[in-house]
Amino acid sequence: MSVDGVNNNTTNVTNSEKVTAAIERGEKTSVKEKKDTLGKDAFLQLLVTQLSHQDPLNPVEDKEMLAQMAQFSSLEQMQTFNKSMEGLREDIAYAVKDVLTVDTMNYNLNKEVLGELIKLNKALEAYGIKPPVDSDPEVDTGGSGDE
Repeated sequence: MSVDGVNNNTTNVTNSEKVTAAIERGEKTSVKEKKDTLGKDAFLQLLVTQLSHQDPLNPVEDKEMLAQMAQFSSLEQMQTFNKSMEGLREDIAYAVKDVLTVDTMNYNLNKEVLGELIKLNKALEAYGIKPPVDSDPEVDTGGSGDE
């Protein structure tokens, strides 16, 4: 008796899309597992039932038992890996959102400062004062640096 079709990739993609959309809206997310999939408890219960009802004259082959246990082990590892990756993806999404927010704030602040400097320079020029030019080599003026 083998267990196939335990992991449904379509469901995982759909859950990922829902989580991504929720994060973009700034909502907290949680992924609920479907109850209609065969979990590790159900698998173990099936295995115990199979062993307790097997024909004593024709027991389950060792190879078949090992294959089922290996399948169970890899299923459990895949589920653990999926949960870890989902958590990592959420953490990265939140970090990217924070970085973009800070970057936008810095851009807006720089834009405001530049606007104020332009106003100040125009006011100085209106009074016939030439705005000072900083010749500090540490200040990046946006040039190529070959000057």
